[in-house]
Amino acid sequence: LSVRILRSVPGSHNFFLNEHVVPKKSYDFQAPIGEFGQTRDSYRYLKPIFLFAEEFKDILVNMMTCLPENRLEIKPDNTDTLRYASRSDGQTGFIFINNYQDHVDMKDLNDIRIEVEMKNEKISVPSEQTMTVKKNVSMILPFNLDLAGIRLVYSTNQLVTRSGSNNEEAFFFFEPEGISGEYCFSIDNVSEIDGKKIASDNGNKIIKKTVPDNKDPMIITSKDRKNISIFTLSKTDAMNLYRIKIKGNDHILITSSGVMIKDDAIEMTNTGTGEFDFSIFPEPPGSFKTGGIEMQKGKDGSFINYKTVVRHKEVRFSTDKIGNRKAFVKFSKDSFEDVNDLFMHIEYVGDVGNAFIDGKLINDNFYNGTPWEIGLKRFKDEVMEHGICLNIIPQKKGKTFTQDSAMAIKKEFIGEEIADIFSVKVIPEYKIIIGF
Repeated sequence: LSVRILRSVPGSHNFFLNEHVVPKKSYDFQAPIGEFGQTRDSYRYLKPIFLFAEEFKDILVNMMTCLPENRLEIKPDNTDTLRYASRSDGQTGFIFINNYQDHVDMKDLNDIRIEVEMKNEKISVPSEQTMTVKKNVSMILPFNLDLAGIRLVYSTNQLVTRSGSNNEEAFFFFEPEGISGEYCFSIDNVSEIDGKKIASDNGNKIIKKTVPDNKDPMIITSKDRKNISIFTLSKTDAMNLYRIKIKGNDHILITSSGVMIKDDAIEMTNTGTGEFDFSIFPEPPGSFKTGGIEMQKGKDGSFINYKTVVRHKEVRFSTDKIGNRKAFVKFSKDSFEDVNDLFMHIEYVGDVGNAFIDGKLINDNFYNGTPWEIGLKRFKDEVMEHGICLNIIPQKKGKTFTQDSAMAIKKEFIGEEIADIFSVKVIPEYKIIIGF
């Protein structure tokens, strides 16, 4: 197998880093799932990759890696050369494309076509046109993939997962940003696409352009009358996708809420809003209930949509600033009622933020330009009794001078100290439990 890039036309991120010390209390480190259970954007970006790796692990582990011949020539500051690789067993495989490099301002790469050479076949992706790989975009594109008996020659859409039974399987893709999505199928075992017969004089392949953000699938019927559903989701829906089991059967759930499956129930959490909205495919048997009340349902393409609203909670608290660097926060008696958790968001500038309850350090934060978040549920009793004291250690711009004397060594800082607490917000987290 060889993979190479064809181009018809030759052609910063800024971070705050504390790399030499670590926090005394916090173990968050901007992880996809925060130390208080927050699901961040990075969690949703990673989820389609994890779903893909889990579902197709049996074929991925048997594939060898194929790297481009010029890989050693690609330096971190190179913004003109596409970063790519492939994994393949010599017959089927995946192309991994990446146009991102940390700390480098990348640019769009135009007129890209990937050519895959195998022992008995050459596949061009895409076959008829070229594509633009937008800056900071990555993707995983399949080639020669068996979709329940239908051969997908290639797709410029990224595969996420599949669900269903042998008689009627569904595959879920999304269209990468800036890409004109398409599927190229071999017609060897295709009888119909969306109910239309495939003529044998069309050649041995057929290309279908995709309509992104579509919860209605393309239906491919094989010659032995099996139906294969191909969904092309928006990237947002792909990042909000969960594969779950309801009464032993596979279902796809799409929601922006946090999701946990426990026994015969779905737990969902929202931060800042009590509006819950989710869609499921295929339609589950029976009904969904939350709080003993049956949920109303509607159509969302081929998905079934459910919605419910939890009463909004206005959290009452007071913030007393003591200069620019300190603040004391107290809460009303009913603050934790009717919520699953409370998250304190602190907008500040400085070097390190420290949070104390009754003189005890409970959390610290290295300033990185994003709000400092503290989940309060685990400190509920102490918070209600004592409140929280915030203290910001300043950033220092200047020099420290050492003065020696007969009595002691004295250090004196001359320069600017930057520290300020701009705002403190307390945001409720709501939870519903959906029984089925």
